[in-house]
Amino acid sequence: PLPAATFLQCLSQYLNATASDFVFTQNDNTEYSSLLEIVDANGKILDRKSMGEDLFWAIRGGGGGSFGVVVAWKLKLVYVPDKVSVFSLSKTIEEGGSSLFNKWQYISHKVSRDLFMRVIALPALNEAGNRTIQLIFNSMFLGNVDKLMETITDSFPELGLQEKDCSEMSWIETVLYFDNYTVGRSIDVLKDRKPVPKSYFNGKSDYVKEPIPKEKLEEIWKWCLEGDSPVLVMEPHGGMMHEIDGLRIAYPHRKGYLYNIQYLEQWQDDSIESSAKRISWMRKMYENMTPYVAKYPRAAYVNYRDLDLGENDNADNTSVVDPDNYFFYEQSIPPLIVSEEKCGI
Repeated sequence: PLPAATFLQCLSQYLNATASDFVFTQNDNTEYSSLLEIVDANGKILDRKSMGEDLFWAIRGGGGGSFGVVVAWKLKLVYVPDKVSVFSLSKTIEEGGSSLFNKWQYISHKVSRDLFMRVIALPALNEAGNRTIQLIFNSMFLGNVDKLMETITDSFPELGLQEKDCSEMSWIETVLYFDNYTVGRSIDVLKDRKPVPKSYFNGKSDYVKEPIPKEKLEEIWKWCLEGDSPVLVMEPHGGMMHEIDGLRIAYPHRKGYLYNIQYLEQWQDDSIESSAKRISWMRKMYENMTPYVAKYPRAAYVNYRDLDLGENDNADNTSVVDPDNYFFYEQSIPPLIVSEEKCGI
């Protein structure tokens, strides 16, 4: 399973309305319009009126922890049928995975508002026993299997999806399904509070505005294979994500963004050497991807916590709410005076 695929982490993705379409699909109003209450650095509880519109705008962008502790919010839900449909179909690059991914880049954000279909790239062994890249087309559809098959057959027949590849289940069962793509586990496991085994991982992210040229994909897979246990997760935007103006809340990755990429590397060994090796690969991979992702500025998703990126600079709001930088962490937004001191102003 992926490093982020523990129940609590999966659940956080289900409830973070600024997250990618993984859980909310393209139907959802991802803007937290009914937010909220926040506790500031002085212990005061602020609602929308008392915090002011500038702070209200800023904390809805996914990085509210820079300004205080969010203690109350409302979610605007959408209708979910009693049963949804899921599938996970794997193709290696020898089985035409690159061509399928190339097609996915052009359609995934606009096929259907009821369909979420991401791609996960990770190492595997091909039929000859050699290390290769496997692409997993991992999907949830707000409808039955018949309608899902009709949607995929019309928009993505090259995928070769068959009815036997699909399963129907309740929405809550998809939490378990997206943990390790298996069917039939009891949802009672969600009540299990045992800690997961300790592991380490490093992550980065990008956004893509133009499809990566098909002829460049083989080079990207080659870079992936230079890592020990790399995972690339590509998640489409589209739907409501595109319909909200990029300036309406502090999450600008809206219309014009096709999908985002999460780069992951996981390991068990706690030695400095192991960490250094994985982090070195991650930084090289990130640098290599520069020509193919959003630029001027290059974009990142705040909740992936890429510590190489340092601090953002929505400093005016922080200066008012947290002038002493009480809620500091590596990617928090520092007060304006701290930002100016670091810049030598």
